[in-house]
Amino acid sequence: MHTLLQRIKQTPDITKELENSITKSDYPCTAISFVNPFSYQLLRKDTKFYQDIDHFYSDGIVSSSVFSKLFKQKIPRVSFDYGSFAKKFLEQAELHQLPIFITGSKEEQIKGAMKQFTLAYPQLNICGYHNGYFDDDMKIIKLIKASGAQYVICGLGTPKQDIFAQKVKSSLACQVKQIYTCGGFLHQSKNKVDYYPYFINKYNLRWLYRAFKEPDVAKRLLTKYPTFIFYALWDRFKK
Repeated sequence: MHTLLQRIKQTPDITKELENSITKSDYPCTAISFVNPFSYQLLRKDTKFYQDIDHFYSDGIVSSSVFSKLFKQKIPRVSFDYGSFAKKFLEQAELHQLPIFITGSKEEQIKGAMKQFTLAYPQLNICGYHNGYFDDDMKIIKLIKASGAQYVICGLGTPKQDIFAQKVKSSLACQVKQIYTCGGFLHQSKNKVDYYPYFINKYNLRWLYRAFKEPDVAKRLLTKYPTFIFYALWDRFKK
């Protein structure tokens, strides 16, 4: 079995991981990422993209269904968006005043997202942020260190966000507790924290909603989702 699939199969409950990071003083620095049918095909190509990522969660109904069948166990859909884990994280972050650094998206988009987060969660402790258009990872890591952040959210696209998360982990293991990749969550939140309408979340139609709203997503649905099934099968049963 491909090592990336093994990570997905063995991943723990994400809410318990967050709780442990808050309550345990000896909680080790942990990098957490999410895979959908598109990003899976990028990450599987090279172990350097994911070797130091601790946990991978299945971000998508299609991928969760395929993984559940391949592993013969329930693999839930978990994503860093407001219809899934992001809401829980932001609530706990505000409650416990967790110091957070956020990076990703364009400057106007991340500023919009910061405004929406603080409107929805007035006591949220965002101790720093930066857009996702940078070439020097260490420059941003120095900003994270100076900010005192213990939680980092990065939405830089796959595999850049995964590589960056690993660098934060190796550089700031004594300070940072958790690093999350978040894909398109920041640009989706620029005008409203809850990007998806209620009935879209209820009936798991996020893929269809994004296909109408984001042309690149529609293209991926047509070209990458069918090949995902092939690669997932290949990676599961190859020796």
